[in-house]
Amino acid sequence: MLHRCAVSLFLCSILVLSVSSDAAARRKTAAKTKPLPSNFRVGLLVDGPLAPDMKRLLERIQEETGLITKGSARRVAFPEQKIKLGDWDPKKIERQADLLLADPEVDMVLAVGFLGAMILGNRSDLPKPIYAPLAADTDYSGLPRKDKVSGKKNFGYLVYNKAFHEDILAFNALVKAKRIHVLADKLVLRSMPNPLAALKQLVASTGIELAVVPIGEGVDSAIAALPKDLENAYITPLVRMTEKDRRALFNELRSRRVRSFSMSGRSEGESGV
Repeated sequence: MLHRCAVSLFLCSILVLSVSSDAAARRKTAAKTKPLPSNFRVGLLVDGPLAPDMKRLLERIQEETGLITKGSARRVAFPEQKIKLGDWDPKKIERQADLLLADPEVDMVLAVGFLGAMILGNRSDLPKPIYAPLAADTDYSGLPRKDKVSGKKNFGYLVYNKAFHEDILAFNALVKAKRIHVLADKLVLRSMPNPLAALKQLVASTGIELAVVPIGEGVDSAIAALPKDLENAYITPLVRMTEKDRRALFNELRSRRVRSFSMSGRSEGESGV
């Protein structure tokens, strides 16, 4: 997964471009209509609650965006009342997305999370710019893609495509495994169009045996789901787990002497993976 600092820096650039293009498009009619708002207003669509790591990411985005647009005629604003939480419920995420898209006081929507990105990316019509800085690999998420862009009007996202493929190859080079179990959040798996088909293609191209282990929200159910023959675990982002529960799960893996590799990289390595 891309380092969050890189995500926020890239996002700031996108926002600046959006402010510029928005101002240019509306300058011609500004004299004939009411004045433009002093701020370019960004609504946030968040998959779940604002956990500490997500709060830190959003604070970093706001801070860096403020620095980049300092001195501009229009500043980028993230109004607190325009933050919509989906509580890990796809139907609620849909409803919250509808509110932001219909809101005349929102100029752009950030879909912060895998689920919101997939939900909006598969809509046929997007009336305002959408940007998803934490999108999942297009091979699994079904997000639109044309060459190096989405190919869909008003929809952009940031993703390191083939990260999963490359990670599996790197992990296997280290452990020389006969089988690797992939730990993945149940809700994310259910929201993907056909993850097993993409997984089968990866197995066919690498010869590595992969088995998916759906993981629930709590640590007890997660530990209960671990197979007895688990030796090598590739851990995708378990987005609904608290940091405390993730640490407990990692401790369990260590106690079983399971060799593990995290898609999230250094942060989870420091937590015990």
